[in-house]
Amino acid sequence: MRTLGLELEESMPGALLLQWSFDAQMGLDQVTTAREASLLASSLLRQHRCIQDLSMIDPYSNGLHRGTPAISKPHLDTVTGLETLHIDVDEIDENFAAQIDAIMERNRSTLKKVHVSDRRRRHSRLRMMESLVACEYIVLKSCISDSGIPDVDSMAKLMGVSTTLKEVSVQPIRQVDVSVIAKALEMSRTLTELSLHVRLCESIEELFGALELNKSLKELSLWGFERVNMRFMRAVASAMENNTTLMSLNIDARLDQCEGMQLWSQALSKNCTLHVLILSCWSVPIAEVSVLCKALRVNKTLKALRLLGVDATNEERTSLARQLLADECYDRVVLGAWTEPCLRILSPVLASPKKSAQMILLPPIGELSLDIVKVLFNDLASNRRVKRLSVCVEHDPDTRVALVCEALKKNRFIQLLHLTVSNGNSANEILRALSLNTGIRQLEMCLEVPPADETMAALSGMLLHNKGITSISALLYHEEGRKFLDSLAQGMSGNRLILDFRCCSSDGINVPCTVLDSVRRNKAALNRAVEFVLRHREDRRGAECFELFVGRSCLMTHLTEVSGLSYVQARHEVGAAEHRLREKYFVLTGIVGRSVSCWPADSTQIDALNADCWRSLASYLRISDVPGDYDSVAKGMPPPLR
Repeated sequence: MRTLGLELEESMPGALLLQWSFDAQMGLDQVTTAREASLLASSLLRQHRCIQDLSMIDPYSNGLHRGTPAISKPHLDTVTGLETLHIDVDEIDENFAAQIDAIMERNRSTLKKVHVSDRRRRHSRLRMMESLVACEYIVLKSCISDSGIPDVDSMAKLMGVSTTLKEVSVQPIRQVDVSVIAKALEMSRTLTELSLHVRLCESIEELFGALELNKSLKELSLWGFERVNMRFMRAVASAMENNTTLMSLNIDARLDQCEGMQLWSQALSKNCTLHVLILSCWSVPIAEVSVLCKALRVNKTLKALRLLGVDATNEERTSLARQLLADECYDRVVLGAWTEPCLRILSPVLASPKKSAQMILLPPIGELSLDIVKVLFNDLASNRRVKRLSVCVEHDPDTRVALVCEALKKNRFIQLLHLTVSNGNSANEILRALSLNTGIRQLEMCLEVPPADETMAALSGMLLHNKGITSISALLYHEEGRKFLDSLAQGMSGNRLILDFRCCSSDGINVPCTVLDSVRRNKAALNRAVEFVLRHREDRRGAECFELFVGRSCLMTHLTEVSGLSYVQARHEVGAAEHRLREKYFVLTGIVGRSVSCWPADSTQIDALNADCWRSLASYLRISDVPGDYDSVAKGMPPPLR
């Protein structure tokens, strides 16, 4: 850290991530090294008030004993103004819990997000949890599956009385915690998202009883429930009928243990608030699935019914596809990847211009007939409704791969692409096609191909030339996957848009530092764009960054987070910033219209243009069209004449 000489020049908000990763082969003393790093981190926190997020992560130790990390106690009193506290370590003992409590107490009026995770049985409570009066987001997580978390009581007390708490996630909870959380859920007036891991619980009906009385919760996720019975099915059905605010319900449970889908179908027919229902349907008979889908004949407000793990014969899938087509709800039901039997029925409408689904998940396209692939991807090329697409390619380039590439080149409305490729030649073609795509914002990519020179060049070129993607998650599942990292770094060096980059190779190598530097540079540009919108700094650099991000969802998202504006207010501010940029274009670029003089001529010369003409001229130009002083210096040229 001393060598890096970290200087934080960004305006708020900023983040400091401390990741505990020690190499015993370096011959260094762990305690001394940790203490020195802790002192430097504390110094950063004390000197740089822009730091609002503090994260401590201790990677999995692979069975090796690691000491508990700790922040330098002499400087704890100087850590103030934190908005995010993220602790992810191997163990939280009594001493470390006391230090976390000290940070919480000092920052209880500013902390908005708290994440505490450990991987060993913990008996030490975080006593200051219930005093976080400004907290909006809490995650409590322990990887020990046979014990609970001692902080649930404190968290539940806060949940019941808080006027700010919006999101809570706890993993796992015990049976004794169910009643505590249920009572807090009844009392809560602000909570909008609740996620609970309930594998240790015998019954969770109380939660659904509380849900009937709650008036604020929008999203509920329950994971790992294994003791499904008719009491559970009736409790869920009653909550579906009587709750009037819940918009998303995700239940991961052993639903094959009880045939109660008729109850849920009837309740769903009466519900008018749920938008998304996600259920685990492993081993659930297809007849039960069909009964649940029939509720969509009446329910017109449910936008997505996602049934995970549905297993059926080809005949059963064909029958269900015909039912969905007849009921005109195929665009709202997701059964995993559509298979050939279903697509024989649904391919003419699945990507059609007026009746397409918003999400299409496909099996390996080599398993589909050419006729089906033609229908789907010819429609996808111009489709405006499909927002999420999942494609898997395992074979050499052919007509089907060419159809996929053409659709990716032409479509401008797919926002998320999940791509799996296990053939190198096909990967080359698809990556080149993605270089020309301008609509995709999020790319989830799994490359199971060798790092051939052509493939690495295609990957680097995609990162250099794509003008739409702002988030990438890449899995490099090949024994030589780390060789792709140089291509990633080369491509990212010229990328100006990607703000989130996650990458992992088969041997565990993560994102290179050079890639993280590029991401940090892009985030800094987004910060400058927001500053231009908010009029904190109206200079050429801010205007260029604003031009780069305007019209992209990431600008609106970051603007609302930083400023606290509503989406409508943020849109108004962005519109005002666009107008300001046009009005001040020549000031920002340094062009002085009155200094321009032309030789006499019979026609109107540029020095005779009035203000309206100059304004019209500016509407055709971007800030980057006029070289700035720093652009010229970088290229070894004298500054441009004004």
